[in-house]
This record gives sequence, C-alpha cells and structure tokens, in this order.
Amino acid sequence: MRQLRKVFLFGLLFGFAAVLSTGQIYAAAGEDGQVSAEEAVDEIEEIDIIEEVDGLDTWDDEGRARSERTINVLEARTTRRGALIFVLDHRTWKTFTEEPFHNFLGFDNGQLKIGLAARYGIFDGLDVGLQRINGTADRFKTDTWDLDLKYHALKQDKHLLDVSVRGGVTWFSVKDADDREGYFGQLAINRTFGRRVRVGTGLLYHSDSYNENRDRGDQDYSMAVPGTLDIRFTPGFSWHGEIVANVGGFKERYPVLSTSLRATTNKHTFALVVSNTQYFGAAGIATNTFRDYGDLILGFTITREFRFWRPGE
Repeated sequence: MRQLRKVFLFGLLFGFAAVLSTGQIYAAAGEDGQVSAEEAVDEIEEIDIIEEVDGLDTWDDEGRARSERTINVLEARTTRRGALIFVLDHRTWKTFTEEPFHNFLGFDNGQLKIGLAARYGIFDGLDVGLQRINGTADRFKTDTWDLDLKYHALKQDKHLLDVSVRGGVTWFSVKDADDREGYFGQLAINRTFGRRVRVGTGLLYHSDSYNENRDRGDQDYSMAVPGTLDIRFTPGFSWHGEIVANVGGFKERYPVLSTSLRATTNKHTFALVVSNTQYFGAAGIATNTFRDYGDLILGFTITREFRFWRPGE
C-alpha cells in the first residue's frame, strides 16, 4: 500500500507538471502550432539579454504575482509596497489514496481545513497580515484569527541574506467555551542563488500552539525550525519543498513535510500541495504531526495580487 501511495503521488505531480509545460509550449508555438529551432533559440537569447540588461530577478519580476510563502512558512520578503494579496488555502483530512475516485482525492470526506488570508504592503519592507482558519477538525472546534506585522530587516543585495522578523497575536474563538489569546513570532532567513533557487530557514514560536490531539493539560507553547527550498523552472512554473521540525514545547511525533507545484501568472498563483499535516497557520505548523510520511493529504493554495502602486508612480 505504501508503494502504491508513492507511485500515485509521483504520478500525480508528474501529470500536473506535464499539463503546465504543454500549455506553455503551445502558447509559445503560436496559432499554427509550429516553432522552428532557430526561433526558439532567438527567443531564449532575447529573454536572457533582457534579464541581464534590466537586472531582473526572476523571484521579483514586476510582471509576475508574488507569493509571500513557500508552502506553509512565510518567507523573509514582504508584500510589495501598495500591493494586497488575498490567499485561499484548502487541506483535506483523509489521505487521497483511500478510495480516491469516490472521495475525490479526499475532498469529499469533510473536515477540510480552510484558510482565508490577506497581506498588505505598507512600505517597502513592512507588511501586515490577517488570517482566519476554521476549526472543523480540532477537538475544541477552535477558529483561529492571526494578526501580524513583518519587517524585512536585512536584504540580500546589501547583507548577503534576506532576514525578517514577524510578530503577532492569535485570537482563538472556541464554540460553547471561553475564547483565549496567544502570541507568536518568526525569524525568517532566505538566500536566493541566481534567478532560480532559494533556500530558507529560521525559527517559529507560538505561545499557545495546538493541533488535532492537544488536550487542555498539554504544554502550550511550541518552537520549531523550518527548512525551505524553492526551485523556479520557468518564470511561470516552480517546485517548493518544506520541512518544519519541532525543537521544544508541545509536539507530535513526525516533523511536518510538504511539497507543492506552483503556477504563477501576472496576478495569480495556484499551488497543488501534498503534505502530512492539515495545518498551515502560526499555531499549528510548529507542533509536528501525528501522520507519518505514508499518510499524506492533498490541498491547494490560490493567491490573487492587487497592485495599487508601482515603482516610479
């Protein structure tokens, strides 16, 4: 069964990549569907020349939407000044290998984890975020609201690394019980190599973390160290990997492991996510998970970026 899961997973990811790549090839070919080798070489050389002349960094291309996270972990860069990003997250409860046809890869089983979020770039290097996550699968049916500020303190072009600090508060809205509050913090560190690869790490902390199995008597806080890897194959198509390992406080057995494929347009991003956790908010991702690496769930993240200000305006 575990081998079947692995084959299914890699087949799903390969198929998704093939569909996206095929679409880009046909778009480049034009109406007659034909493109010569000479035209393809000329087009590639033209793109490379433009990038060299304009000094474009693929990750910050003004013509592409920006995603503020790898998968679950926010990156060091902030939202563009004057930009508003809306985020929609879905994660299933049941693994997508159990009756995938009848359960539509887990989406028909209920207990979906759904998140709605928005981030706004106040200045260059400072943004504010608000996120709401439902409490369907939690023992206490806890809806969480996160409000935070993130400051981009060091930038790679001057300090070799991108480093930001993020702090915020969480309001836990508990059905038929008293609400409670907590606070969280993040140190985010990233380094981009060339125009295609980015790695990251840092530190995550929440004063009142939780997941599916936490009892009220459990130790409240959690601290974790993330590791992220982003590889952009083309300006519109990228792969992302992420591990979050708990190093203190309340925790489950297995570190959180997630991977995704992402398509990026001028205004939207769409990521297909495979993970061993439903959680993607500040209070949940630092706790590890009870799921092993054969008990994988499926999800997706969609973002929409609105630009109210551009450089030079």
